[in-house]
Amino acid sequence: MAPVAKETISSSPSGQDYKVACIALDLTGRKLIDEICHIGAYCPPDKAFSQYVMPYRDISRSASITFGIKIFTSFGRYRALKDTKTLKTLKTKSEYSTLTDFMDWLKEVKGTSDGILLAFHDNKNQTVTPFLMGALERYKMTDDFFEIVKGFVCCQDVTDVNPEFQGKPVTIRALAKRLLQLEDNNSSRGVFHSAKDRAGIVYQLLQKILETEDDLNAADLMKYASTRSQEMENLKNQRRLAEKIRSLRPIFTSQIRRGSKDRNRAVILRRYLIDAKLDYEDLSQAFESGQKDTVTEIVSTKTQAKKKEKDMEELIDIIVAFFKNGGGAKRDMNGNVNVKKNGQGDGQPNGASTSSTETDDDEFEEAKEAPEVIAQ
Repeated sequence: MAPVAKETISSSPSGQDYKVACIALDLTGRKLIDEICHIGAYCPPDKAFSQYVMPYRDISRSASITFGIKIFTSFGRYRALKDTKTLKTLKTKSEYSTLTDFMDWLKEVKGTSDGILLAFHDNKNQTVTPFLMGALERYKMTDDFFEIVKGFVCCQDVTDVNPEFQGKPVTIRALAKRLLQLEDNNSSRGVFHSAKDRAGIVYQLLQKILETEDDLNAADLMKYASTRSQEMENLKNQRRLAEKIRSLRPIFTSQIRRGSKDRNRAVILRRYLIDAKLDYEDLSQAFESGQKDTVTEIVSTKTQAKKKEKDMEELIDIIVAFFKNGGGAKRDMNGNVNVKKNGQGDGQPNGASTSSTETDDDEFEEAKEAPEVIAQ
């Protein structure tokens, strides 16, 4: 998030009456309809929070690998969250109970101070605060939360002061390896799998970047902090983006069903449309007004695909072929197009799906959109 003026979040000019705590989340996936399955937090000297959540959705394959946890189902009805290496069953609570416990922990950490700056690491994916804000919003806890937490600080923004990392999305593993000489131990459950451990690592990274061995001083982080209004606006933007992404799914259906290579290729081509803020409706109107010529014009003028002729031609062919075949929509008796609303059927009103089966669309969302930047 962009830095903000101190006065917007601080009840004192320097912000020194704030405490700094760090948070990390394990998620079932990377889409906004996914859920939190572990909240970990840390504040020195010895205050730590860790609670697993039993999600409605199953954990995607990539998330399971990243976080080292998986949902196991017995007899088709009994679900348990387990460590993938030890197969130990993890003690879970509902999302509401977990958030309530987390709020109590934050109050304890706040103590007599003016509030808390909550720090996290997010390498430009913007997954931590939108998921947390969305969960709090579901249970009408947002107001109470911001009575305690006065702002957020992304470790990535602080890291940007170093020219070596500036403007680059760097993973927490890469930063920890470079700055803390911390290696993941493959012989057991690695430290980067657990949200609780990662929260502690974020605190150590901030200490290293700010060159201090003492407890973090909130005043040093104020210029990187974002406010409640900024984070809620970020959540709205993420939801709008998710709607656009969902609307584009039908166009690439044939590609995502062929295999991982074609699916990854479809993700690259779809990214051109997302970056240009084009959705299904924009492309449908373009095709109806001038078919291939108009689609070519909108793709060549509004997207960055024009920089790669092969990508642009392939993207245009996919779009034109899709709409020539009826646009994936069914027509009623009068010939009117009946297009399913964006996101319909993706989940329950609270964002949780009761389905325990991953679909091709789930795999499509899990395909890598860009390689991670690793610090050498």
